[in-house]
Amino acid sequence: MFERFTPPARQVMERADQESERLGHNYVGPEHVLAALTADEGIAGQTLRRLGLDTEAARAELIRLVESGVLPGRYRDDAELLAGLGIDLDAVRDAVNDAFGATIVEETARRVARRGTGRTSPWSRPPCGKGMAVKRALELAEAETRHQQVGPEHVLLGLLHDAQNPAKVPRCYKLPQARQMRTRRGGPQPDRPSPIPAMLQSRGLTADILRQAILAQMAATI
Repeated sequence: MFERFTPPARQVMERADQESERLGHNYVGPEHVLAALTADEGIAGQTLRRLGLDTEAARAELIRLVESGVLPGRYRDDAELLAGLGIDLDAVRDAVNDAFGATIVEETARRVARRGTGRTSPWSRPPCGKGMAVKRALELAEAETRHQQVGPEHVLLGLLHDAQNPAKVPRCYKLPQARQMRTRRGGPQPDRPSPIPAMLQSRGLTADILRQAILAQMAATI
């Protein structure tokens, strides 16, 4: 996905992951990317800071959105929840493997996962990496470049486009089972409102105002 991203744009995504970690989230979303963009040294970051949205303000707004329930709270996986009850999941996994054999346990876990119940073995690990709840915005960022390299300013334009024109969510994504699975994995629901407008509104901004400011700055540097 990031083949066309410039080094500064890649750094933005690395900082977005760090912002996600700061909040204990198990996904990278538009809110984390916007917070990361405030530290950019180029057009995107300079414009955001000039309009009053610096890193400190963005982080404060993220915390407010978490506390108000707009954003999810800190993700706690199965291992952490069980550890709070005094159960070491690694020790349980090792004991089961010793008793039945690792191969049999792995095959059984795969069979359970294939039943379509949405449940997996309680000692199976989730896939590596976080969910990308910002994928569509990044695709829109690439479209903003007209097949050139993607810079932080294009990432910001993609975020704004995604916030103003949200994608239609397939009905299957709204089924209770699908919602429960996303919640269990610590991901946001796909039909949630974009948190970008709320973050901008805290500084008296709108997506239109910010978009025009970015485009004007980009035009001035040509």
